[in-house]
Amino acid sequence: MITGTVTNTETGETSDVRHMLFPNDSTLHCIALINRIEVYHYDEDDRFEIMAACKGLDCIGFVHDMEFVWQPETPQEKDDVLATIASGNYYTASGRFGGYVDGVIYLYDPECNSLPEGVRETVAEVFEVNGK
Repeated sequence: MITGTVTNTETGETSDVRHMLFPNDSTLHCIALINRIEVYHYDEDDRFEIMAACKGLDCIGFVHDMEFVWQPETPQEKDDVLATIASGNYYTASGRFGGYVDGVIYLYDPECNSLPEGVRETVAEVFEVNGK
């Protein structure tokens, strides 16, 4: 159980917080187009964070804003993730569902696999038509 108090620094309003941490295997699967990749290095604890802004297709073709997040602990793990993804490419992705915040679906540590050649053109068309 996590408990405490949060204070809004703009208004000064305080609220009690109570949250029961419940890690589980909630996963989400989608087809994604990675649009932008950003890599952050945090010097204080020498860790990394990779964030990929994406568009994702749900199971019936609706297009959603998504953010893929990886938190590799070593430079080699960072390089391994970056070797499997590239901006402008389509992937099947499966990862831990991390919530829906401000219209963006978060997916943590997704495994991304390139789409087969024969599927890419159709998927690109679905993104083009349904993403408007």
